[in-house]
Amino acid sequence: MLHGTLLGPIFGAFCLGMFFPISNELGTFLGLISSIFLTAFTGLGNIFAGLAGKLPDQRLSLRTDGCTLVNQTGENIYEFEKTLTAFSRFSDWKQMHQQDSFLLKIWSISYVWQPAVGV
Repeated sequence: MLHGTLLGPIFGAFCLGMFFPISNELGTFLGLISSIFLTAFTGLGNIFAGLAGKLPDQRLSLRTDGCTLVNQTGENIYEFEKTLTAFSRFSDWKQMHQQDSFLLKIWSISYVWQPAVGV
């Protein structure tokens, strides 16, 4: 979490200095601090909401029992439709969590995206 919280704001301050040389120290400092607070809020919220069990479990099952997707190439359009039907059942977790609050949706952002949020 530390890398995700700090790398984005530092990269953002670097890009600000590179592409906008008219920027001053106070603006860069305030932008850096506000960006660190935003990414820390997102990261810590993700950790605490995950510990409380409020975040959706987005992992897919690794079991292949009764799988309709077989390892073959099919030239029949009906096999393709069957494949699409099998994939459509994987979006059930999205429908279950549509009524979640705005903060839970923000906190469920992966830690991999935190530097992008900080920039």
